[in-house]
Amino acid sequence: MALPKSVLASMAAGLLALSLAACTSNGDASPKTGGGAAATSPIVAAGSTFVAPLMSKWQSDYSTKTGQTVTYGAIGSGGGIEQITARSVDMG
Repeated sequence: MALPKSVLASMAAGLLALSLAACTSNGDASPKTGGGAAATSPIVAAGSTFVAPLMSKWQSDYSTKTGQTVTYGAIGSGGGIEQITARSVDMG
């Protein structure tokens, strides 16, 4: 039995939230600054085309709240797995 799209979207949202939280080493999602400039680099992600519309919204919200940029390449879940395995992205 296939899961409804709303359940899958909720699961994807939860996984994204956990992934983004894990990207900060001390649990603080605020940008680290020194000398007035942000000291963090963009978070690079790639994966499912299904979550791409949600990622677009989340990228904007996350950037507004933290000042941290997230880029997402909708290349398919297999491509996301390949890139995270190759360590060429921060999350897949």
